[in-house]
Amino acid sequence: MISFTLSLVFVFLVVLTLYRFRWQIRYFIYLWRYKEPRQINRDREDFTYDAFVIYPEEDSDFVHDILLPKLENENNLRVCIHPRDFQPGKSIIENIVECIANSKRVFAVISQNFNQSKWCNFELLIAQDRWLNNEASVPLIIMRQEVDNSWIKREIRALVKTTTYAKWTEDDCGQELFWHQIITSVKDG
Repeated sequence: MISFTLSLVFVFLVVLTLYRFRWQIRYFIYLWRYKEPRQINRDREDFTYDAFVIYPEEDSDFVHDILLPKLENENNLRVCIHPRDFQPGKSIIENIVECIANSKRVFAVISQNFNQSKWCNFELLIAQDRWLNNEASVPLIIMRQEVDNSWIKREIRALVKTTTYAKWTEDDCGQELFWHQIITSVKDG
């Protein structure tokens, strides 16, 4: 009876630990399965997409109503977003890895909602990993709204503090600068 109880406690602890670290485990599986080091080729024109956009579902109105029309309709850029461009029948992780690898740039739409999305954080980890291995450009941060730095995760905070980002504003002059930064970053690679 005691051995059964100990076995049950052990199984419970293992399951609890696996659940607690499920995103880190998925990331290490990605590293193990999809690691193909290669040097970035900024002149490569055969990307499937000009940009891959990481955003939380709560910010889909901004992405679909503001970002996509400007990038795709007005500037003829090919933008990858998960609900439209992920291939059915593949795992989400495979879709993320392939779409990021086939995108010239990665944009991360940062808002208060971003930190809560496990998938957004995972996608950003993949994009940062590719950048750190000199396989891609640094992810471009689109700061949709002011975010309390003490509230966001350490990795995101470090990226925001160490890279220049494009800040969304309702001001017309500010929007002109915002769009110039976004379009230039895609065209310059």
